[in-house]
Amino acid sequence: MVGLVFAVIAVVTTASCSCGLPESELREAVRGRLDLRKWDCNRDGPVELSGDWEFHWGVLVEPDRLDERVQCSSYLRVPGLWNGRIEQGRLLSGDGCATYRLSIMLPAAVSGTGMKRLAVMVPDLGTAYRLYLDGVPAGAGGVVGESTRIARPGYRPDVYEFVPAGDRLDIVLQISNFHHRKGGAWEKIVMGPGPVIRDMREKRLVRDFFLFGSIFIIGIYHLVLFVMRKKERSYLFFGLFCLLIAVRILATGNYYVLKLIPGMSWESVIGAEYLSFYAAVPVFFLFMGSLFPAEFPLRALRFATAAGAVFCGTVLLLPPRLYTHTMQAYQVLSTLMSLFGFAALVLAMLRKREGAVTFFAGFVILFITVINDFLQSNLMAESGYLVPFGLFVFIFSQSFLLSVRFSRAYDAVEKLSDELDRKHSRLAEISALKDEFLAAISHEIRTPLNGIIGLAESMIDGRQGLMGLEARYNLGLISASCRRLARLVNDIIDASRLRNHDLVLCRGPVDMRTVADIVLALARPLTGLRKIELFNSIIPGGPPVNADENRIQQVLHTIVANAITRTDSGHVTVSSRVAAGHDSSGGIMEIAVTDSGRKIAVDGEPDLLHDGGGRPAGSSGIGLSVARQIVELHAGTMRIEQAAPGARFSFTLPLYEGGESAVAETPRSLPVYPVMQDAVRTGTGTGHGMPLPPTGAAGHILIVDDDAMDRQVMGHYLAAGDFTAIAAAGGTEALEKLGRGAFDLVLLDIMMPGISGYDLCREIRKRFSLHELPVLVLTARYGIAGLVAGFESGANDYLVKPIHREELLARVRTLVSLKRAVRDHDEAKYKLLQERMNPHFLFNALNTVHALIRRDHELADQAVIRLADNYRFLIEHSFLTMVPFDEEWRFVENYLELEELRFRDSLAVSMEREGDFSGISIPPLTIQPLVENALKHGVQKRGGQGSVSVCAMTAGGRVTIAVADNGTGLDSSDLFSRSLGNIRKRLHHCFGEADIALESERGRGVTVTVTFPCETAAAEQSA
Repeated sequence: MVGLVFAVIAVVTTASCSCGLPESELREAVRGRLDLRKWDCNRDGPVELSGDWEFHWGVLVEPDRLDERVQCSSYLRVPGLWNGRIEQGRLLSGDGCATYRLSIMLPAAVSGTGMKRLAVMVPDLGTAYRLYLDGVPAGAGGVVGESTRIARPGYRPDVYEFVPAGDRLDIVLQISNFHHRKGGAWEKIVMGPGPVIRDMREKRLVRDFFLFGSIFIIGIYHLVLFVMRKKERSYLFFGLFCLLIAVRILATGNYYVLKLIPGMSWESVIGAEYLSFYAAVPVFFLFMGSLFPAEFPLRALRFATAAGAVFCGTVLLLPPRLYTHTMQAYQVLSTLMSLFGFAALVLAMLRKREGAVTFFAGFVILFITVINDFLQSNLMAESGYLVPFGLFVFIFSQSFLLSVRFSRAYDAVEKLSDELDRKHSRLAEISALKDEFLAAISHEIRTPLNGIIGLAESMIDGRQGLMGLEARYNLGLISASCRRLARLVNDIIDASRLRNHDLVLCRGPVDMRTVADIVLALARPLTGLRKIELFNSIIPGGPPVNADENRIQQVLHTIVANAITRTDSGHVTVSSRVAAGHDSSGGIMEIAVTDSGRKIAVDGEPDLLHDGGGRPAGSSGIGLSVARQIVELHAGTMRIEQAAPGARFSFTLPLYEGGESAVAETPRSLPVYPVMQDAVRTGTGTGHGMPLPPTGAAGHILIVDDDAMDRQVMGHYLAAGDFTAIAAAGGTEALEKLGRGAFDLVLLDIMMPGISGYDLCREIRKRFSLHELPVLVLTARYGIAGLVAGFESGANDYLVKPIHREELLARVRTLVSLKRAVRDHDEAKYKLLQERMNPHFLFNALNTVHALIRRDHELADQAVIRLADNYRFLIEHSFLTMVPFDEEWRFVENYLELEELRFRDSLAVSMEREGDFSGISIPPLTIQPLVENALKHGVQKRGGQGSVSVCAMTAGGRVTIAVADNGTGLDSSDLFSRSLGNIRKRLHHCFGEADIALESERGRGVTVTVTFPCETAAAEQSA
């Protein structure tokens, strides 16, 4: 293979260099003249116009000013640079301009009449040129100028055809450069018959585009392989290297990128040329390092990458006139790195690394062509540019190498896959035997377990005689351990039934919000002393799922318990989302449990969800494996994902086809018993047509249960105790009934659709305290977890179904009695507060009348009339709990009129109100003490003209009353006076949410603001 590659390179090199006459007959220009009189264009082909051209430095001379009479004393070789030449006593750099001239003596065959068309092929010249043939402008690249202000760089390799005017051809070439480190005609100019020159250019075009297309496709192919197999970084580096080389092919040589993008600037073209080379070198060595990591130290790869980044930075940050000077330094650096790579490859071959010989052969060819191009670009060789061919051979050899490695890896994967299938089949057989054994042995274990539990409990009950405390404690441990083992046996039986497709589901509409509430409430004790918050983020009122409620509780409880076990602190959140189904049958709901505990590797998902997994440290039961199978039995899927932080367990369930109404606030389907049929037909009774017992005097009870039969039974039980029973089938209906009437107790079921019993109990506690409305929780679930969850939600007591009537009535009577005792106590305290207010007001009013009698008898008469009106209010209203706001307002007006009579020369009074107060009630003697405080602590201490204002308004469902004065303000010791404290207690007793705010500023008065809800006041009035 290596010999074939060298043969290809030799043929290509020969083909690229053999243009023109045989070497024995080739002639070069001498002192600006080229003799081609013996040239046969049909036989010899194109000729290179190389040699010494006339060179006129620093001027752009027009052709008509150059003739044989103009003597030229300076000549410059083409191709060549004017850099380093001494002209006019100074050393030339790359900047400047010059005029070249060449006189060619043509053979008779191409002169005179019947002349043939010739063509001149001009490459890129540095960096702008203008070409004249026999004094006629033929073409140009860029803008030629004598200064930076005029000159504009531009590469334009092209072919210019012409017809010779005689046996002599004058070629004038004007070149300017102010943007590149090199200046002059640095490439060969070729002349020949027009068709031959055009054919030569087209062959070069085909060759270059073939190289570009081949290398570009190989690069894209390996990048796609890397996307599919990201662990194989060699595909990435090799693909990037190929793309960089493809870009360099378009941005060098004939600059085909200018034909593809006509408007592309010269700066962009030269930047692409340099960047593609500067970036390709480090990428190439990264590719080598990925194939042979043991032979390429990481330090060397980092050095190559850093060097490439630095040189690329010069291209991006500096103008071309500066960064083009870095090319020679980078060529030397690349050569040194190549020598290091050569030594590393030799070491890889000695160690017999896979593919080292093939890579070494391609690398040698590429290294030779690169060195040749370095010499060619610096005009130290004339063999032509060979790197594209070396790259082509190298890239195809490496593609072959990577393909072989990929094929071997694929064969290894197929063999491992076959071996894995065989082992999997064997493991499946072993697993089936294990399941059969567990199923058989579990049935045998249950019988003795039941016997042990029964005997232990009978001995604890004392049926075999009295026992000591220690013995009873030990028997309790035995019973508890046996029950735990029995639950494990039940899990094993469930797993066996799932494997044998023997588990029957009782499907129906299930509200996942309610299920999540119950599961989280029962799982809360598992958190222990850890700071873990449990959240239910499932939106209430969502569509129900079609599932077995008990089995779905089992699944969700297993996942939540697993999440709590893995979480030391943070949160466990249950959420859901509804998505479209995989077919036209309907949608699905995804239920997810996200925690902030320890992460779970995604690779471990099969172990957790399949047999042998699902039992993390601290968990019990078969676990997630059974949960997964139950979900799949519901036509759902279960998966595990990483979260930030923690993990996310999710499973899907199909939606119930009946829609949202199938589960929201409706009783579960039950057979209609004969005793209920008449009530259902006639619509009598309370709560969804259910008949309730007659009312009694012992108390008003609200029964909240979604089961119609349970509501009926509870109603009859309460009727036997002379209680009034009102039924509600769900949480929403219960809240509506609580808002419309007063109750002494709530009997609350836990398992309800829509709003669970726990959530409803929490909502009740937001409105009523423990003693204002007791809650007795009823549930079919037994255990410490349910008991704790009920009390944490705000329940006063707890009963487990089935319920004994005597126990229910005893607990109900106790809670109602306690509620009434607390209420009577509060009423007694309230009456005491009112009794304290009446004599206080009367004494102050009598003092006012007494003061007026001494000063003005007429005013004293008016004061007595006002006092009589006010005292009538006290007799008729002061012992009521609430009075209409208008009555209290008129009472305050009379009182202020009485005070104005007393302080007619020093008191200004204003009373304003805004809004509708017709339905508002207020405790009597609420505003008057505030006004009295304003007069006593404000106006009287001030001296001079005083003012008191009373403002009342309704806004936003609240009543606001403000009493202000312009007195001297209050000291800190006066802020909580006896009267203000009295009013505060009365308002809190009546409204709960009422507030009193006091603002005092020394020398500017006091403002007291009272706010309370309108709805509460209206409700209290109606009560």
